[in-house]
Amino acid sequence: MIKRFAFQWYTCHGSKPSGRAWAKMLGIDHAWLLKLVRGFRKDPTEMLQAQAIEGDPRLVDLERARERSQEMWCRGELRPREFRQWKRLRREERAYDKNRRLKAEAEIPFGREWKRRMRASRSAPK
Repeated sequence: MIKRFAFQWYTCHGSKPSGRAWAKMLGIDHAWLLKLVRGFRKDPTEMLQAQAIEGDPRLVDLERARERSQEMWCRGELRPREFRQWKRLRREERAYDKNRRLKAEAEIPFGREWKRRMRASRSAPK
């Protein structure tokens, strides 16, 4: 549904709202709107077919789609809204764990990191 409204914005002639204003009306990020537009520039055939079959998108359809998305979100069928933040925190946590493990291995005699340091100290120029 969002793609259809984005295509309508992209193809309208005359005065049209800015991309940020249109994205705000749709409830999406303007960067995603611009990403959709880049896709339309590459290959508009899919959206032209949808336009021919279904006609112009209506606000009633958008509201219905939003309600359905909300129901799916409540049932846990969609990612949480904070997914990106959770993903970033998880990545940082893994990096921290890896660094902590490497530091611990550096202190263990004959561990991987200890051997690497010993080789490096032997091959260092004097």
